[in-house]
Amino acid sequence: MTTLIRVCRALTGRSLKPTGVRLVHRRSGGSSELEKFFGCRIEFGADTDQIIFDRKAAQLLSSARIPYLNEILLHHCEQALAHRRSNASSLRITVENAITPILPHGKARLDAVALELGVSTRTLARRLTAEA
Repeated sequence: MTTLIRVCRALTGRSLKPTGVRLVHRRSGGSSELEKFFGCRIEFGADTDQIIFDRKAAQLLSSARIPYLNEILLHHCEQALAHRRSNASSLRITVENAITPILPHGKARLDAVALELGVSTRTLARRLTAEA
């Protein structure tokens, strides 16, 4: 979470402070150092990790910073591709290609991928297990 805040601060060029931070992690001790860093109250033991910003924070990403962000994202994508196994099986490539368009929508489930590939969930699971 601290890294995310640092990146947001670097991209906006401001001392961006969230209005709230919620962490799943439970903590028994004090959190004064973290609250000082974030600049807001921290809730521990939450259902999900969250960083909450004021609506005005969305306007802070200037157009001058967007190319910089694009360069960072391209660099990370190129690194991920470089480390990808080149000897991947045709099944793996087919499954990756089926997952890619549905992943951003949170629908990358075994049944959805099997339907896309035209096989039963059991068959897909069996084939994936055989490759592992």
